Amino acid sequence: SNAITAGMMSSASAALLLEGFAVDTGMSSALAPKHSVLLGAAIGVACIAASQSALSRYGDVKLGILDGVNARKAMLIVFVMTLHSFSEGIGIGVSFSGKSTSQLGMLVTTTLAVHNVPEGFAVSVVLVPRGMSVLGAGLWAITTSLPQPLMALAGFLFVDYCIVLQPAGLGFAAGAMLWVAWVELFHEAFETCGLLATATTGLLSASAMWICHEFLSHLDVSL
Repeated sequence: SNAITAGMMSSASAALLLEGFAVDTGMSSALAPKHSVLLGAAIGVACIAASQSALSRYGDVKLGILDGVNARKAMLIVFVMTLHSFSEGIGIGVSFSGKSTSQLGMLVTTTLAVHNVPEGFAVSVVLVPRGMSVLGAGLWAITTSLPQPLMALAGFLFVDYCIVLQPAGLGFAAGAMLWVAWVELFHEAFETCGLLATATTGLLSASAMWICHEFLSHLDVSL
């Protein structure tokens, strides 16, 4: 399960980086979108590393019925996927702004709604093997997407400011997810299942996630 989630998170991170590079802010800023993405990714890695260090100092951390190491790893997954939703919410709000058509907004919203399905699965597939109930894992998966409507409203109301921050936000989410995927999940999967099984499972799940992303991207273009 760790390798499946890590592969999906790696693929999603790559998609976020590419989306960040492609963002057109429509205005001059101190940093080009490409540099903003890279800076955001570096900050994301540093933030998650610091969070992991802080959590490791507490042995009684609990998340629902989980405690100890399982709770710390689960909290990292939930935290990172929630951060990821912030940047996606901004994208939804910007797509509904006066500079875009309502059709574009509906298309982006529908695409992200479909995209949330494998992301929710990635959260659940980590929580359930660690002792969380299916219902509890489902509720936490839903919770990670709650920032989307809130940030969509902020993105719509403050589009000129949010679109400048979007590349850095996408980079931040990608960096955070890559850290958790490679430092936490792939490492644990390797210790449990070995290199071959971990690499094969991770590659297959990453490929499936990327195929889903490409299908939705081509759907955007065709519509």
